[in-house]
This record gives sequence, C-alpha cells and structure tokens, in this order.
Amino acid sequence: MTTGRAMLMGFVLFVLTAAAGAQGAVFAEQMIDKLNAGDVEAYGAWRRGALAKLEPGDAWRASFESLRETLGAVEVVDVVEDGDEATLVLATASGDEVAMIFTFEPSGERRIVGIIMAREDGGPDIGGFLDEVGRPPVNGSMSRAQLGSALDEWLTGLTAADAFAGVVRIERHGELMYEGAFGFADRGFEVPHTAGTSIRIGSITKTMMQVIVAKLFEEGVLDPDATVADVISNSGVDRADEMTLRHLLEHRSGLADFDFGAFLEHPNRLVRRPRDYLPFIVDRPLAFDPGTDERYSNAGYILLGVIVEEATGERYEDVMQRLVFDPAGMTSSGFYPLDRVHPGVATGYWRCEGRAGPWCTNNIYIEVEGSPSGGSYSSAADLSRFSEALRSGALLDDARWTHWVFTNEWPSERQPNPTLWRAGWAGGGEGVSAVIVDRSGWLIIALANLEEPSGEAVGLALLEALRGG
Repeated sequence: MTTGRAMLMGFVLFVLTAAAGAQGAVFAEQMIDKLNAGDVEAYGAWRRGALAKLEPGDAWRASFESLRETLGAVEVVDVVEDGDEATLVLATASGDEVAMIFTFEPSGERRIVGIIMAREDGGPDIGGFLDEVGRPPVNGSMSRAQLGSALDEWLTGLTAADAFAGVVRIERHGELMYEGAFGFADRGFEVPHTAGTSIRIGSITKTMMQVIVAKLFEEGVLDPDATVADVISNSGVDRADEMTLRHLLEHRSGLADFDFGAFLEHPNRLVRRPRDYLPFIVDRPLAFDPGTDERYSNAGYILLGVIVEEATGERYEDVMQRLVFDPAGMTSSGFYPLDRVHPGVATGYWRCEGRAGPWCTNNIYIEVEGSPSGGSYSSAADLSRFSEALRSGALLDDARWTHWVFTNEWPSERQPNPTLWRAGWAGGGEGVSAVIVDRSGWLIIALANLEEPSGEAVGLALLEALRGG
C-alpha cells in the first residue's frame, strides 16, 4: 500500500483561517513579532493596515489564538522573496521548521491577500537525496533549448545512478518547456519509459477523491455533515454515528491507518473492493475522538471509497472516470488491476533488501485493484490536464469547493481566492514517487516508478531551481 502527502516545497499545506496581508516581507516579519509577543491587541492593530481583506467581527481573535497554539514561539531563519510572494521559514521551540508563504497585492500598498502555512510532514529525506545525487543545474532565465539540454544531462545521470526512472514535465504559464522520459517502465524486459507512460501516483489519488466527493456534495448525493453510519450500514467502524464525511476528508476522523502487517499476511488478490479493507480498519482502536484532532489516514479515504460506492451504486473507479478523468480529458489515467495486461503502464520497483540489495517489484505490497487512497495511475500530461481542469471550473461548479481542493480551506461565505489555487500534491511508497507542484508560473510534474523520494525530490528541486532564476 502506498502512502503520500499533499506537498509544496517539501511541506504539508494547510490554509490559515485568517485572510492575510502585508507590504512585502517586512510586514510578514511584523506579523511574526506580534505572534511571538502574544499581544492580541497589537496584532489587531497590525492587521488593519496589513491585510487586504479583514475577517468579520472578532473571528480574527480566534485565528490569532489558533496560530499561537499551533506555532508557539518561533524564530525567522530565512526569508525568500519572489515577485508577489514571500516565504518565511520559521524554527519552532521544538526544533521543527515551518514555512509561511505570503501572497501580496500586485501593486499599490501590497497588502497581504493570502497566507499558506506549511509544516514538515515527516516524509522522505529529500534534502539528503539531493545532497547525494546533486541538484539540477538550471534556472528560470534559461531558454527552452538550454533547459532541455541541461535537464537531459542531469536526469540521464540520475537514471544511470539508479536514482530516477520516469517522466518529468515542465510548463511555464501554460507553455510546455520540457518533457523527458528516462529509464525503464519494465526493468525485466528493459521496456523504456515514454512521455505517455502511465505511472502509479499514490496519494495524488486522494486529491481526485476529494473532487468526486465534492461533486457529489454539489449534486446533493452526499452531505458533508452526514455520518458514516448515515451512509454505510454495518460498517463495523467504531463511533460511526459521530464520524462525518468532512472528518474523513480532513483526516480528522480518528481512524488509525489500516493494519499493513495484517494486509501483507492476507492474499492481496482477495483485496479488490474498498469494503475488502474494512477488516484491516475496524479492529484498530481510534487514535482520538472524531473531530478533535488531525492525523493523516489512508483508512479514511478507503472508507470514503466505500461511501461513494454505497451512495452512487457504482464502482468508485467508474465514478472517478465519469467525474474526473473524462471531463479533464485524462486518457492515460485509471485504476489498473495487477492481474490484467495494460499496455503503457509501468511496474513499480524498490530496494526491498536495503540500498545495496536487488530491485524488487512492488506487486505483492500493493492492492490488486488500486484503492481510493492511493491506487490510481496517470501520465504527466494527464496530471497537467487535471490541474487545469480543476482550476478552470471544468470539474466543480462551485468555486468554493475548488478553493478547498487547492488550499484545504473548508468552504465558507468568504469569496474564494483563485490566486491561491496552485497544485501541491504528492504520493509515495514502495515503487511510487510522484509530485505535481506549481508556483510563480511554473508547473512541474515528476513521476517515478521507484521508491520515494525519487520523483518528489526531482520535482521539488526543479521548482526551487527554476523559481530562483
């Protein structure tokens, strides 16, 4: 079973409830000073001059206290300015790093129009990987030809070192700047990757599940406040009458992740439908009371797959095809059972006996039929189409739901802010490493059929290098 994260620049994203703003990085640092001082009235005075849009009433006070509780005392260790954005890297008292990404008005007073806070997610050691293999010798000022030459050489070197195999696609303001395929889709028969190879994308699947569930909310088929017990009969899930669909979507259900050890001891050919996972979920105690905390949970999205099938009477794969793949024009995406032949689909590989060991396929470690938490396959071009279809409104009618998928900010009466609609999704596991990110006009997609952090590291390193040019 593969796992994954929604990511941007190596961090998990969530959007603050405060509508934010400041005149450049100086005002952003002033915000941190107010938070560190713990002076809510000084923060209130600051926000009146710094934020482009103020929250109604006293809601900002709760936002202030929430930030204080989340961050504690922090120190600004780095500031990166990039056009209408500035990123503050903060060190917390516990030694963790947190990033706050500020977006400003493009002209005039340049007040803050948005803040995204990002925290380290405990994922793969991307920095260590890049220190070992080297960073991409590119920058944002290169021509398309220069970029192609430099990336061909760099990625060929990574492939020769068994550090990458897959597809990289780069666009700038919608124009294709680079696309390259490297290494083998099938190592045994030495079948090379092509630009159109379908590669498993892990938990990027969860983002697509969010889209179909949001669409079912729009259509009135599902209700975000309905409980699991309202939709599924006899699920066996503890406290199903308190656990809402919103809790599942936001990783606040309390469900511990499913029992991977028991899954490995069970013939994976028997795990085909979302309901087949329930025995690996229901016997584990809840990690916390539903709605009281947050913990990443594959089990929650598997349960959403059960709910989608119960509510629609369709297989969730067919619902995904109807609501995501078809309207987005994603012709090389799907859930491909391992016991069927699928031309153009890559096999996943990982070092199952350690870094010095042989390459092993991931077939016995993943589901025979891909799960709703991380089992879909896609091509780099299809993921570009997905991002654009989501942004353009082709997938969801209500812009508030689109805003939520991009930012994790639950829909409210506040007007959605499309300037924050940027891809930042990843998936990883045994033989799976995928990322799609866009910042500052650059869209980067890196898909690898190797263990993480291969694709994630390549994609994020490219984003960092190109934004710096």
